[in-house]
Amino acid sequence: LLGSEALAIIAIMRQNARFQSGSAEHELVTQLNGIRHHVKKPQTLKTGIFVAPFVDLITSAETPGRITGAALMAVDRLIREGVVEEAGDLSFVLEGVLACRFEQSDQAEDEKVIAIMLRVLVSAAESRH
Repeated sequence: LLGSEALAIIAIMRQNARFQSGSAEHELVTQLNGIRHHVKKPQTLKTGIFVAPFVDLITSAETPGRITGAALMAVDRLIREGVVEEAGDLSFVLEGVLACRFEQSDQAEDEKVIAIMLRVLVSAAESRH
């Protein structure tokens, strides 16, 4: 689940000129690739390691709404699947959602991001903690 979520967001990011592979990979893409590396070694996997890149995307003002929405949906799936369930991790995610920033471009897309933010908050409230 983690690897596929990271890969899906990387694919969306690469469609944006700011995040396309060039001479140096963008830091946010590097962080997501780091998740894929950690997933291959599940014994070393800690929730904070893989949640942080998603939260960084959610709180980054330089990501467009489409990418922010994808990161929010990924976090929502991780909460619903019980991957993110400890109180500290949920708190970290919720702080990120409440600090959500993104490059506004299209009113309809921006409204989708806000709706997904609400869905993440509801998922966290409905989780076991």
